[in-house]
Amino acid sequence: MKPLATSTKLLSTPLAVLRPRPLLTFSLARVFRGVRFVFFALLLPLILLLPTHVLAATPITSLPRLQQIAAHYLHSHFAGEGRQVQIKVSTPDPRLRLARCATTPQASLPGNRFFGSQVNVRLVCAGPVPWKIYLPAQVHIFRRVLVATQALARGDLLSKQAVRLQRYDISLLGYGYIEHLQDIVGRRLLRPISPGTVLSPGLFAARLLVHRGDHVSILAEVGRVHVRGHGTALGNAAAGARVKVRNNSSGRILQGLVVSTDTVQIQP
Repeated sequence: MKPLATSTKLLSTPLAVLRPRPLLTFSLARVFRGVRFVFFALLLPLILLLPTHVLAATPITSLPRLQQIAAHYLHSHFAGEGRQVQIKVSTPDPRLRLARCATTPQASLPGNRFFGSQVNVRLVCAGPVPWKIYLPAQVHIFRRVLVATQALARGDLLSKQAVRLQRYDISLLGYGYIEHLQDIVGRRLLRPISPGTVLSPGLFAARLLVHRGDHVSILAEVGRVHVRGHGTALGNAAAGARVKVRNNSSGRILQGLVVSTDTVQIQP
């Protein structure tokens, strides 16, 4: 009877649902990881066999070298006898990547422009990978210029005692400067100046080549004939200015242009 009971119990127990187990399971991510590992494992020996110059990055131009080229150009451009030049080239942007130039980049000043102490140096590479950049720079040029030692009035003529030579940064002298006293001999001041004023060409009237009462040569053209005579100046005049003269032979009053010292060309 017991075996019967056991059989009855087994029959009354729910049967477990048995599902077939797949023979092969895989993940797509695992496949890609495996392929990548195999790829790099095969590629690494080839990379190690490559020459160094192939592995290196594309050669780039040294930025400090560009600063040196710009500074050398500016010094050779502005330096001269009696000049002391101070140059400071701005540091290029460190993120700048320029292909190495096969030759030395050419430096220049665009339009030869020079505004005060500020300049922009143009550097050009004409190699297989051409490029062009601009580097800002400061240029200070020191020279000995004439400075007034005393107060002077309008119409004064300068003497050696009224001026002295003093070193100045001429890049900051926007109105110009004068280095030699002989450049202003015979030229009168157009306005009063105070001691310490740097003398500039605009402070002086043009040098007079003809003075009232001077004996002058009179030139005249009649067709293809050139006539020369003698006369007396009736006023003061600089080069290119008009002046009246009296013809010493005829006594006629003529008007002409001053072409050189004591020479007047009569206008038709």
